[in-house]
Amino acid sequence: MTHPEIKVEQAHIDHAYERLEVMRERARSLATGVLGESRGGTHQFRYTRDVIVENSYRRLASLTFGDEPLVFGRID
Repeated sequence: MTHPEIKVEQAHIDHAYERLEVMRERARSLATGVLGESRGGTHQFRYTRDVIVENSYRRLASLTFGDEPLVFGRID
């Protein structure tokens, strides 16, 4: 028999993984959306585009842990 808190804790962990994926997708989408815009434009436009792309990729890198999990176990 499993402890009643396990289901609640698992739901919390599942939610954390879902939110992580949403944050990753937003970073990808922002970079892709800006890169899809015109290659021309003013210097300011190109600079702003490059800053957004760089920050999006930096954010995506910070949300990537390789094979590491978000949690390591349960402490009783």
